[in-house]
Amino acid sequence: MLKKSLLGLGALLLLFPTMAFAADGDPSAATLNMGLNALWILVAAILVLLMQGGFILLETGSTRMKNAGHVAGKTIFTVGLASLVYWAVGYGITFGGDASESLNKFMGIGNFFFDPSIVAGEGDAYPSTIYFVFQLAFAAVSLSIAWGGFAERAKLSVYLIFTIVFAAVIYPIIAHWIWGGGWLAADGAQDYAGSTVVHLTGAMAAFAATILLKPRIGKFNKDGSANEILGHNQVFTSLSVLLLWVGWFGFNAGSAVSVGEGFFGYVAFTTQLGAAGGAVSALLISWLVKGKADIPTMLNGALAGLVAITASCAFVEPWAAVVIGLIAGVLVFVSAQFFEKDSRRRSDLRDVRAWRGRRMGYAGQRPVRDPEARRPSRRRQGRTVLRRRRRTAVGAVPFRRRMRRLRIRCIVCRPLGHQASERTSRH
Repeated sequence: MLKKSLLGLGALLLLFPTMAFAADGDPSAATLNMGLNALWILVAAILVLLMQGGFILLETGSTRMKNAGHVAGKTIFTVGLASLVYWAVGYGITFGGDASESLNKFMGIGNFFFDPSIVAGEGDAYPSTIYFVFQLAFAAVSLSIAWGGFAERAKLSVYLIFTIVFAAVIYPIIAHWIWGGGWLAADGAQDYAGSTVVHLTGAMAAFAATILLKPRIGKFNKDGSANEILGHNQVFTSLSVLLLWVGWFGFNAGSAVSVGEGFFGYVAFTTQLGAAGGAVSALLISWLVKGKADIPTMLNGALAGLVAITASCAFVEPWAAVVIGLIAGVLVFVSAQFFEKDSRRRSDLRDVRAWRGRRMGYAGQRPVRDPEARRPSRRRQGRTVLRRRRRTAVGAVPFRRRMRRLRIRCIVCRPLGHQASERTSRH
């Protein structure tokens, strides 16, 4: 009986660690609060990191099957590389506090090759190790957003170089401007969960890559008309949006970085309303304009609603969150149509230049026929024609009959050729 009681008490202490701190007063309560904050931030970081699975499915489902393995593999590789680069350089530029006052407006200095303490210090709201993992997950998401402009356009070496530059310089500097005490933060800019820091930075990188790398091969015809390159698996694309939607709760609600009075619940509430508004408005506008429901547009609308509500999810009322999502869904459809038409116009000019270059090169390098040059013999001509006819013959005409026709044609055309050569020689 005593043995069972001890086992039961031990199980209760493991399941409910608050019992272990109840007898020590305020210090234990502070420790418990820090532990709950750390647990919530870590769970949110895991949710954000799992969004990489959504990006893998999104890019894989939206591209052709032949590139699926490359698209999926480079995401894992770049997340690993970005983790090392951000640990060595990026985190110090974002949150380093050793820079001068003038330099700190632009970038931070310090905490390079970040070496935190094993446990949280006294009075800390959460351990610095968990906060680093949380910020690293944000940087990895911003990098994965940029890969949308590289899909089916770049080699693996390009991904490697861009990952180093992005994780070491581009993203940390932008993040420092708002979250690290830079000039935007001093000017009063607010970005609660990263609409500008994470999503706009990654989107601008994708836009720059699209301009530099040009459209995918086969996207536009010579006359400028666009071909719709469909993804090979729309189920992957839909599942990816669902994974990103769920991961976004770690993105927005996790940015509270504390349990407190449960304010992160309200952030999750407005996030859901914004995403829902974006999905509904995007599907309705595509249905009205195109005359049919466009599933990819609806999926993009849901993501647009999530991005739009990210910056203000902690500051707006529920009706405003719905309006933000509705506007975002309409904008994603209109902007997609605009960029496709703009790319079509630029493709027209590019194709005209290429066509003119081929014509001029062909005319400049075309050899001039010499009338006195020795012509190949009739036997050689007959062999060449015979080989061509063998390659291009279609139907049930026997080979001997084709040979007979070829011989008759050569006999009939031979005197005409001699007469033509004599007339040209007389003149």
